[in-house]
Amino acid sequence: MKAKSTEPSKELLIQVRAALVLQGTSFSAWCKANNVVRRTAEQSLTGYIQSDNARSLVRRIVVEANIAAMTP
Repeated sequence: MKAKSTEPSKELLIQVRAALVLQGTSFSAWCKANNVVRRTAEQSLTGYIQSDNARSLVRRIVVEANIAAMTP
């Protein structure tokens, strides 16, 4: 699966979930291990929340899920 963008979208959420599964964890488990509210992470990744904190969280999740390495 190749990411076209790391801009918040439903597709980005799906890519993050898939990448975390490939790393042997789940989205919910990652959120719990990193003290992040799952719903907040989900809403940030889909663009529902558009604050500076949400954008920072998206960058953090994308880096830790190795999505950035998949971008063209």
